[in-house]
Amino acid sequence: TQAALLAGFPSYESLRRVFARELSMSPTVYQRRFGTAHRADAG
Repeated sequence: TQAALLAGFPSYESLRRVFARELSMSPTVYQRRFGTAHRADAG
């Protein structure tokens, strides 16, 4: 939810809908398939 708000979406549901429409998969499926990206705060 915080990531959605930081990205400018009013809610996680809004982010999820756009994500699914653009990538044809939910954020959860994307994360399972591709894993976590290199995070700026990692390390």
